[in-house]
Amino acid sequence: MSRPFPVALLAALLAAPAIAAQQPARARGIRGVTVDAASGMAVAGAHVDALVERSRTEAGADGAFTLTVAPGDTLLVRVIGYRPVRVAAPLTDAPITIRLEPTPLRLGEIVVTTSRRPERAGETPTPVTTVSAAEIRATAAASVDRVLAQIPGIQLLPSQPTGADLSIRGIDGARVLVLQDGEPTAGALLENRDPSRLSTAGLQRVEVVKGPLSALYGSDALGGVVNLVTRDPSGPLALGAEARFGDAGRREAHADAESGGHRIAMRIDGAWREDRRVPSISSATSALARVWDLRGTLRASASSALHLRADGSFLRERQRWQVSSD
Repeated sequence: MSRPFPVALLAALLAAPAIAAQQPARARGIRGVTVDAASGMAVAGAHVDALVERSRTEAGADGAFTLTVAPGDTLLVRVIGYRPVRVAAPLTDAPITIRLEPTPLRLGEIVVTTSRRPERAGETPTPVTTVSAAEIRATAAASVDRVLAQIPGIQLLPSQPTGADLSIRGIDGARVLVLQDGEPTAGALLENRDPSRLSTAGLQRVEVVKGPLSALYGSDALGGVVNLVTRDPSGPLALGAEARFGDAGRREAHADAESGGHRIAMRIDGAWREDRRVPSISSATSALARVWDLRGTLRASASSALHLRADGSFLRERQRWQVSSD
C-alpha cells in the first residue's frame, strides 16, 4: 500500500523557496528630513520623488517627509535655491537626513533713488527701465537725449530756440524730473532741463521710471523720473582717452582720470563734441553745435560712519544756424 501524502508534502516544501523568489518585493514607507548642508536648518517645501516606485511628496515646514519606495529605489530631491540631489533609499526603517547644497541666485540690479538708499530692481514699487553702460556704448550716443530716444514711451520735443524737451507718456516740460546721482541737474530751478546738453561721458547707467511719482519725488515728477548714474572711482590711478568721427561733421573726444584709494577717491571726465546739426532744427544750412563738458567728483572717508563727497560740473555750448533764407 503506497503513501503519497509524505511525498507530496516533501515536494511542496522544496518548491516553496522558488515560488517566494518569483513574487515581487513589496514597497514600504520611509521617513526623512531635508536640511541645509551649511547651517543644518530644516528646508521646507522640498519635492522628494521615488524614481522606481514613482511616488512623490513634499517636505513640511520642519523639513520632514514620508514616502513610499521600492527596494533599491532612488530619491530625487529638488527645491528652489538648492542644487538637485539624488540619494539611495534607505534599506532600514531608520529616518534619512538629506543635506542640500545652496546654489547661487541671480539677483536684480541695484538702482539709486533720491533717498540714496540702494534697492534691488525687484523690490521697487514701480518698474525701472535701465540702460547699462554697454548699451550706451552700443548706441554711440554723445548726449543723453539720444540715449533716451531709444526707450519706448519717451519722446523728445523741440524747445525754443534750440534744444530738446522730454515727454513721458504725454507729460513734458517741468513735470519730468531729471536727476544726476539722485540730485537735480543744472537748470531745474529755471525749468530748463535740456538732455541734449548732458554728455554720456562717465555714465554707468541711465534709469527711467515712467508715470506719476510725485508722492516720492515731489511735484516735478508728475510725468516720470530720469536718473543719470555716474561711475564710482575705483582701482589704482588710471587714465583713458578716445576719439570718434562720423558723418554730418560729427567729431567727439573724451578723456578721463580716476583713482580709488582707501581714504580718498576721485574721478574727472572731460568731453568735447561737435556736430553739424542743431537740436530741434531738422533742416538748417551752415549749422553747428559744439559742447565742452567737464565733470568731477571727490570722495573721502573720514571714518566708518562719516563719508564726504563733492561734485562739480562745467558746460559750455556754442550753436550756430541760419535764421532765414538770406
